[in-house]
Amino acid sequence: MLPLLAPLLLASLHLSNALPNPQATTEDTLIILDKGVGHRSTPVPRWRTSLRRLSPRGTNATILTQFEAATNATQRSEPINAYALTYSASTSTLFSATGQGIIRTATDGSDATLILQEDSSEAGLDKITSVHVAEKEQKIYYGTQYQGLIKKADLDGSNVEIVLNVSQGLNLGFASPSYKPAKFYAGGIVVDEETGWLYWSAARGDKDGSIRRAALKGTDGGEEQHQVLASGINMPGQVRIVGGSLYWVERGRWSNSPTAIKYLDRALLALPATGTSAALATGTLVHASQSALFFEKDYTGERQTLGIQSFVVDRREREMRVWFVVESSGRTMFGKLVRVGWRGGGRGPVFEVLNEDTREVGVPVGLEFLR
Repeated sequence: MLPLLAPLLLASLHLSNALPNPQATTEDTLIILDKGVGHRSTPVPRWRTSLRRLSPRGTNATILTQFEAATNATQRSEPINAYALTYSASTSTLFSATGQGIIRTATDGSDATLILQEDSSEAGLDKITSVHVAEKEQKIYYGTQYQGLIKKADLDGSNVEIVLNVSQGLNLGFASPSYKPAKFYAGGIVVDEETGWLYWSAARGDKDGSIRRAALKGTDGGEEQHQVLASGINMPGQVRIVGGSLYWVERGRWSNSPTAIKYLDRALLALPATGTSAALATGTLVHASQSALFFEKDYTGERQTLGIQSFVVDRREREMRVWFVVESSGRTMFGKLVRVGWRGGGRGPVFEVLNEDTREVGVPVGLEFLR
């Protein structure tokens, strides 16, 4: 059964629980979740939240679908915002975490369905900050910001269960007694079904984020069962498991904060099964200090650091291809799709900006690679 939906619904969505028809993918494709651009105090173009398709070269950009609010004409022109994107290969479906909840679509953007929303009561709709599909279990895992919970549900949004409380307590700094949000929330989630571990990034503010994990069995045992794998991270976001290793995005908090893609410098199978803190070494795959592509000036001349929001990795035999998206959406909108490779002899990464036209890549917050 679907949770109670807020009055602000999407005009373009239907509420069928049936999974969309699988769409055949004949060639490699990149899918971008664009959060859209709303009203600003300065005159800038506005557009709705959307899903976009591009080739791995950043060409042939196509808007697959736009999500709009079913209210008056003014509100329908505003974006509903977006936070995370994930792809289910077993069902050929995309799941977008938006400002109105999780929306499921086919890979061509059709059959858009609002499958669930989170109501925190005190704060209204709770922001869903992260999303991941466990393919064998056929469950969607997601994180909520206000409550600081990780939950899971069937792929149609039904049978919601609380998996883990990752809040680390309430943020008592808020003056309102009725509004005490969680101290931390899951900025990214990934489930390792082979080994039975749930990994997430605990996000909050400057330099106090961390990467954690807990066993899928016995996750109701409280924080004493959480393992802290890395700490001191500036707003960690998306996490992915690639080739038996864990990677994550360090988004940076402000427009001048460093941004990076980092990883644990140890294979996941080699991690200790017990203990609350592993104090592991980390490595840096990509960092803003490595390229000028991360910096732009807005219309006032102030320098902005474009934050990495999402990345994908395609591994084929010995070849590894990495794409990531960066954005800054202050007074001026910036969005870029970037591919990175590595030279031999440890000489560092080579960056290629594939597309930096915001009319084509939007303001990207999610990226998936479809084969």
